[in-house]
Amino acid sequence: LKLREPPRQRLCTYSPGIAERFFGALGIWLIAVFLFCYAILTMSSETFIFSKDTREMKQKEPACGQHMVYVLIIKRILELFLLTHLCGPLMMQGAEDLERYRTAGVREMEGAGLVNRIRKCFLGTNYSPRWLSSFFPDYLAMFLVFPCSIVFTVYLWVQKFEARKHQFEDERLFTNWNDPTYGLLISVDAFLYIYTAVLMTGFLCTTLEFHIVASPEHRTEFTAVLSLFIVLWAMNFFTTQDDRYVYAAAWGYNKMSPFFRGMAALGQVFITHSTVMLGAVLLGHSEHVRRTPDMHFDVFFFKFLPSLSVLLVVIVLCALNREDHNHNVDCLSSFANALDAVWPWFEFLLPFLGGLFLLITSFVGRATDRDFDIEMDYDSTLMVATVSLAVFFNVNRIFEMEAARVWKSVLVEALQLLGPCGLATFAFYSWKQPPLRDGPGKFRNKYCLWFAFVYAGSMFAIFQTAEDCETSSDLPQCCSYPGLNADYNAQRGLQVTCDKELRCMKPFVEGKQICALPHHLESLAANITEQKKGIHFDQDTCRELKGRWKEYSSIRVGEGNRSAFQDAEHEEEKFSSAFRLFRTVGTAASVEMYFTISGVLLKLIFLTQHRKSGIILEQDQAHHGEMHQRLGESMINASFADRPLVASGVELQQSEA
Repeated sequence: LKLREPPRQRLCTYSPGIAERFFGALGIWLIAVFLFCYAILTMSSETFIFSKDTREMKQKEPACGQHMVYVLIIKRILELFLLTHLCGPLMMQGAEDLERYRTAGVREMEGAGLVNRIRKCFLGTNYSPRWLSSFFPDYLAMFLVFPCSIVFTVYLWVQKFEARKHQFEDERLFTNWNDPTYGLLISVDAFLYIYTAVLMTGFLCTTLEFHIVASPEHRTEFTAVLSLFIVLWAMNFFTTQDDRYVYAAAWGYNKMSPFFRGMAALGQVFITHSTVMLGAVLLGHSEHVRRTPDMHFDVFFFKFLPSLSVLLVVIVLCALNREDHNHNVDCLSSFANALDAVWPWFEFLLPFLGGLFLLITSFVGRATDRDFDIEMDYDSTLMVATVSLAVFFNVNRIFEMEAARVWKSVLVEALQLLGPCGLATFAFYSWKQPPLRDGPGKFRNKYCLWFAFVYAGSMFAIFQTAEDCETSSDLPQCCSYPGLNADYNAQRGLQVTCDKELRCMKPFVEGKQICALPHHLESLAANITEQKKGIHFDQDTCRELKGRWKEYSSIRVGEGNRSAFQDAEHEEEKFSSAFRLFRTVGTAASVEMYFTISGVLLKLIFLTQHRKSGIILEQDQAHHGEMHQRLGESMINASFADRPLVASGVELQQSEA
């Protein structure tokens, strides 16, 4: 509401100089470094190994995290202060009358579509038809993941109370569990996060929808304040990751259900997506808007809903595979076994053939009547940045297979590079030259655009599932098992490591702890697999073996006992720190890339599926040309306005010099 009010008069008119601006920017960077280092050091010091005598968690040095809740509360209070200050004198309505531009020529929409019908139901007599903003798909994505963040925050608050009640964690983790004020502190922290998230969501919708920009008199202060807010808000990604590590991991406080794990993952997506939208406000893109036509009902029912249905099926299959791929075939249903057998081929063929198809359609049948527009707008920059980091995952996997001398897998991983490259090329080209219903882009408009939308959403679900597996699975080393190449699985003994029931069979565990892996597994894996042939598990045996594995994966305290957690740590130690870094960066960037490109493709669907999309886009391009021309003239006039009309000879000589 404050953003819609006229800016108030500032009491302080101080203008910072070069030294003040540099020192202020350095201060923002120091705050970012402090929060980043504290969050990362806290995560890296946690071990989940507890002492048998003191029941305290052993931590690596430096054992950070004892003041985490205080740091979070101070950070959230500072966020609220910065957001309130932004909504005061630092922002104002854009100079151009974009509201009139958004309501002009609405007859070309040919009636109210889905969104305007919903607006009419809610607004009633106050309804007036208007063009959608090009940021509307961003709103949809944000409102999709925003409730997930709230649900996870409430669930996390309950889990922290339960942990305090049972005195499970070590007092050095977050704060002292015996502190009588701890319950109040975590309640305040949860409330402040939810309140800030609600305000920040409203801030984004208001600024981008109603074209609120920085006040010219306070542009430097606006940039500094919003930059600091973005830094503080982005740190929530790492604190949420830490909470997932402690409360959602297989050996954390409590194993989360798949539903709450999904809420946690999408809650992190909300943080990254809102951070990107804040960057758009920082760069002034709320003043650069494309008129977007509404989606008609025929497009919604016959194209959009079927695409979402296919995407929902892929998401369900990802979740089922995530739960079943580490169990023995005798303990699974026939459908689960068929899914486990087909899934490696699906994960290979989807990026290979899908990326190849999109890459071909980007070069065939393209428009040749005008030069390619290579200007990097905000969406183009995001696509380039995310795909540049996402390919680290594929290249890392190629080198992993090359080091193992498994050449078939090297070829498979190399072909999968077509997935991100083909999708990014198609999305970038289509964003610059939208495929219209008529003309050279007709095939891309009718088929390729919808396929790319479903493909991007499916790959997002696949990488989100892989990221969840590495975070919360009790066998994180088996997240990519089973693979296409049986030689690679046999070389590392994955056919035994990733079969929970097989590991817990008594014939294979005599003389060692139940479910623990034998030494020199690589040389024994083939014999163990061969011995298992002819032995079939019934339902009672499967339940008994699952119980053994549950006990093995929950071991945290004891002397001389191994656990699934120690197996995972031992497996991680085999890989270099650079490999683990590239894998983490590549996985996270792949999630963000597919989510970003899904949003860009959704914008293109709104822009190009209308019957008069070609006329609308031409009018929008002409409007942007006039706006940039007026902006250039105003900048030239402003530069000459401060110069004297008559200058002395000395002044002329100085200016020439």
